[in-house]
Amino acid sequence: MTATETLEHARRLAAELGFPLDGLDRLAVSPRMTARLLSVSLSQIEKRVASGELRAFRVGRCVRIELMELVAFIERNRQTRDGRRKPSVRARAIDLIEGAR
Repeated sequence: MTATETLEHARRLAAELGFPLDGLDRLAVSPRMTARLLSVSLSQIEKRVASGELRAFRVGRCVRIELMELVAFIERNRQTRDGRRKPSVRARAIDLIEGAR
């Protein structure tokens, strides 16, 4: 998958999850940008990265988080109003395919 295709894939998944990434033209963002996108504090993002809950990588001294990882993180942590986790995009797709049979 090319970089452009990966970015478009991340945008589609994010839009489906209600998290539009329209203004972004990068494959990875800084922890500060991640915090802004999620409307949380930078320290929350740093805690998640340190615990391994949110995967990140280094480029020199800079830490970056891939958009695909950010979308996956949102999907993993999404919950319904009654506290149960919503099924993942993959699980919903499998249900749609099996329901058509």
